[in-house]
Amino acid sequence: MNSPRELVERAQSLISAGRHDEARQLLARAREHLPDGRMRAEVVSATAWVMSETGDLTGGFDICRSALRDDESDVVRLGPIGRAILLGRLGALEVRAGNDDAALPLFGTAADALVDHPAACGRVLINRGYLHLRRRQLPEAAVDLDEAMELFARVGDVVEQAKVAHNRGYVDLLAGDLAGALDRMNTARETLRHLSSAHRAICDLDRAEVLEAAGMIGDAVDTLEQVLKLVEDSTQWHTRAEAELLLARILADEDFDRAASLAAAAAQHFREHGSGGSAVRADAVAARIRLRGDLPNGVPASTLELLDRLDARHLTAHSTELKLHVALSFLDSDIDRAERYTADIEVRTDAPVSTRLLAARVRSALERTRGRPADALTHAAQAMDEFVEWQTHFGNLGMQVATQRVATDVVLQGLNAAWETQDPERIFDWSERARGAAAAWNPVRAPRDDEMVGALAEIRSLRDSDDAESHRRRVELREQVRDLGWRGSSSSVTSLSRPGVVDAQRALAESDAALITYSWLGDRVVAMVVSAGTPATFDLGPWTDIARELSGLPADLDVAAARRGSRLRTSVERSLTRRLAALDRLLVVPVLADSMPRRILLTVPGVLGGIPWGLLPGLAARSLSVAVSVQWWIGSSSEAGTRAPVGVVCGPGTEHGEREARDVAQAWEGRSRIVTGADATTVAASDLAEGSNILHVSAHGGYSREHPLFSSIALTDGPWFGHDVTQLASVPSLVVVSACEMGRAAGEFDALGMARAWLHAGARCVVAAPANIDDERAAEFFPSLHRRMAGGETPGDALATLRGCAPEAPDLGVAALCYGNAW
Repeated sequence: MNSPRELVERAQSLISAGRHDEARQLLARAREHLPDGRMRAEVVSATAWVMSETGDLTGGFDICRSALRDDESDVVRLGPIGRAILLGRLGALEVRAGNDDAALPLFGTAADALVDHPAACGRVLINRGYLHLRRRQLPEAAVDLDEAMELFARVGDVVEQAKVAHNRGYVDLLAGDLAGALDRMNTARETLRHLSSAHRAICDLDRAEVLEAAGMIGDAVDTLEQVLKLVEDSTQWHTRAEAELLLARILADEDFDRAASLAAAAAQHFREHGSGGSAVRADAVAARIRLRGDLPNGVPASTLELLDRLDARHLTAHSTELKLHVALSFLDSDIDRAERYTADIEVRTDAPVSTRLLAARVRSALERTRGRPADALTHAAQAMDEFVEWQTHFGNLGMQVATQRVATDVVLQGLNAAWETQDPERIFDWSERARGAAAAWNPVRAPRDDEMVGALAEIRSLRDSDDAESHRRRVELREQVRDLGWRGSSSSVTSLSRPGVVDAQRALAESDAALITYSWLGDRVVAMVVSAGTPATFDLGPWTDIARELSGLPADLDVAAARRGSRLRTSVERSLTRRLAALDRLLVVPVLADSMPRRILLTVPGVLGGIPWGLLPGLAARSLSVAVSVQWWIGSSSEAGTRAPVGVVCGPGTEHGEREARDVAQAWEGRSRIVTGADATTVAASDLAEGSNILHVSAHGGYSREHPLFSSIALTDGPWFGHDVTQLASVPSLVVVSACEMGRAAGEFDALGMARAWLHAGARCVVAAPANIDDERAAEFFPSLHRRMAGGETPGDALATLRGCAPEAPDLGVAALCYGNAW
């Protein structure tokens, strides 16, 4: 026969695994022994939690209170420790019900009584820490969780330590330390995920919230969909409801109907199980979603009443966010009411980054509606300064570019307000601000991560395996690589200062160049030209006109690069030529003047990043440099330019690649090393890159839109990823990539792809194409480019010379561009 202690311990393990029915049976057997004192309290406490987890929160309260009454009337004595255990459990039940005010004194009494009982006291502190988290009382939460960690370490409870570490990661998340949050959560996940699907679901639920905060919306949605599958047939109603609620919030702007359905389902689950406080949170998300729809009668009274309920439960962050969305709704219908309402909204300095950005969006929009764009810029600039300062804590390029998505609405307000002022200085400033922290010149290399290198190697080893287990492992390894990129992430950017127009003019004069900077305002595209004289601004018209021409551009470029029959090629090239002429007419002709110098520095938003600018008729003979930002370009100008030694890599499977590689090497007359055939491995390519000042790669390429740093170059042992580039100890000043899509990138303002990975790693210039290339024509084109560079021309000037040889009949099969600093 098992003792009550053994039965309770086994039941606790089953509860942790989400196997509540089995736990209930063991606890019933333990009660048959009629244990007294602490043992009785632990049986009642565990039973109450099982009841709450399986939908009977009221029943859980009842048995705890009944046992406490029996103790007070001396029917069955619990003892001071047993009583403290039940008070702690009552506190946890009150938290589950949303009664935080009732829970706090219960936790305080229990923790004081259990100070000499580490494990029991640690569990109380975990629950109180969660309460503080929900109220965004982060210092208090950190103190409780850190103390709980010490207590569990004292008794050697590894599982409870992992739970504390996970919650501590949530403190980091709410404090804005996304890298720290993911690091702690991933460490805890390695212990917890193998215990049960219940633990894995909880870990992945909070992990999805970190991904959402980082702007990785697709990854967050995928993770939540997996969580919902894990809990679909389980008794984990609370995890399911929280996952539904988070997914509803994420999808609110993308899929109105599904978001509304998810929020309603979450609210129903919370209410069915007696969790009124969490139901109010779900109501707030549902109300926000409704505000996005058509409201012929204005903001519903029920929404305003809901705000009082949020405040009554100390859900300040949720209340503030909903108030800001209400203000946006008023802005559409009643500007005076919107102004009065907004004035009463207090946004705390420790509010979530997303809430502070939302406040700036509301206040900027209000000022713009009032015709005060300069005041709108004050709000937008303050928020963006705080946001970019936050971004600088992330050295990882993927994080910097992804988090920029979080600020999209404020960036659009700032860009529009700057344009409305028609002040060149402000327009230029916001064209730079729009690109975030990742646009700064950042030449300091991050240390090599051997764990990431190993994970990338394992991904390559699985490239030819198509069974389910290999696929699962590849997905797992890709997540690991992404997460490792966050670990210890910190930026070397120490200054947030941006150049002004005069700074740009001085640097442009030194390079004998002019700047054309394009900005996307959401519904329009505008441009500004900066050269020796007064900057000139241009409204280039509705975005829809430009988007129409861009929609078919990638397909036309890709087909033009394919070797088809002459009739099909002629048809495709005619279509592409027409499309390029239309884009030239929309984007180049209005801004280009005959007096402009041959060299043109371009800064473009991500939505225009797929344009092969050198193929547009007006720019065909121009020396172009497509820079991350003017700030980046100025920073890179002090770096060394084009010179030997040269490394040449030729990957497998290209019909003309080896000829191209030999001719490129020959162009540098003995100042090059070449790696081809079986020797062209990722290790050899990495070694060659680290020892060369110029690197030329001829291979097949592949762009990954979902995860741009997994864009890759095909080598003998598998793909050489953008992530591999981040692990190089040093990189060439110039990288020429004769491979498909290596200049392609994704993003609205800032953009990420293989070329950007090289630039962030420290390369000064990358020559690549934003589309497929014809390797037969590339085998002629790129050696000619190298011969000119070997003769002393800069990459941009050499490329312009080649284009200028036949401006009326450009080579549409090689849409190469210079990214970074081409001079």
